[in-house]
Amino acid sequence: MPKIATILDTLNQISPFDRQESWDNSGLLIGSREDEYDQIILALEADYKIIENLKPKSLLITHHPLIFKSLKSFDTTSYPANLIAKLIQKQCSHIAMHTNFDSTHLNEAFAQKIGFESNDFHGIRLAKLKAPTTTIELAKNIKKAMPSSTIKITDANKEITQVGIVCGSGLSLLSDIEDKKGLCFISGDLKYHEAMAALSMGVSILDVGHYDSECHFAEVLQRILQKMGYKAIIAQSKNPFYYL
Repeated sequence: MPKIATILDTLNQISPFDRQESWDNSGLLIGSREDEYDQIILALEADYKIIENLKPKSLLITHHPLIFKSLKSFDTTSYPANLIAKLIQKQCSHIAMHTNFDSTHLNEAFAQKIGFESNDFHGIRLAKLKAPTTTIELAKNIKKAMPSSTIKITDANKEITQVGIVCGSGLSLLSDIEDKKGLCFISGDLKYHEAMAALSMGVSILDVGHYDSECHFAEVLQRILQKMGYKAIIAQSKNPFYYL
């Protein structure tokens, strides 16, 4: 059986783990490099249903790390210890490909999904529009590409000539863009005070939702791994939210 060390080194070639943000926790989180695995499962999240359905000695590769903050206790009735314990019981390993994969692959894939050819700028995908538009018209066009998404709009009522795109919850990167003239920033998890700050700078924002901007993670990584000779199975994660 293949060892974790081999696939971990392959993943590091695809998207170097040292490219993750300083606050992130990507990499091998459960298991050891010397462990062996029977199959690779790809998912956005290491959630209860996915872990419950894992076969023993599976390798679970997710976008979001199951272990994110420091653990001060390991109470198996609380999150994430309850899920970690189940993985250990099944002798399953867990690797996270989070902000490193955002910067190398997922932001670009998200930009393409919503119809933009973009350039990388410090982890942000930037695109100049062929013709100026409004925030509302831009939102309508993105809605066509993401019909299941609920788009939250902050409209600065200015002509839009460029977009900045970051999947997940990426509005903290807005400050990295020096030229904000005519900018609409597209991401997820927009907060009230972030919206107010953006409006004060004349920046419009489209919040397409955290899940909807990243749910294609498994498909993107699966295509890459297949080209490198790996077989990987996708386990679909579900959006924890629904709207009345």
